[in-house]
Amino acid sequence: MTRHFSDDERWNGASIDFAHWHFHRQLYERYGIIMGPGDFSDMVKRGLRKGKALLLRETAQGGKLYRWRVKSTGERIFIIADRERVITAYPPRKSLKKLADEMEAQRKQARAAAQPLEIEMAASD
Repeated sequence: MTRHFSDDERWNGASIDFAHWHFHRQLYERYGIIMGPGDFSDMVKRGLRKGKALLLRETAQGGKLYRWRVKSTGERIFIIADRERVITAYPPRKSLKKLADEMEAQRKQARAAAQPLEIEMAASD
């Protein structure tokens, strides 16, 4: 028997704020995903406020397009948001996936190049 997300005890006492329903409806419609409890707040706190989400570009309306991996599903999604507010789930597109993969590879290369410097600095202390 398949477990339904509402059988997840983490949802007991949890709710979705009215201001976020548009995002959740679009996420389900475009990706078929229902976020688990804590996924949305993790996306806002770690992804947007702390800058862990991959910033792809700014939109003409002043928002920013990010890629984020939903923790409970492992699915990578595209979102339009600013630092404090999620606006919508952006439709998945091959061109965006390719751009995000290229940017993620560059990000990893930059981290790998910076890592030996940190080790050398720690060794000299």
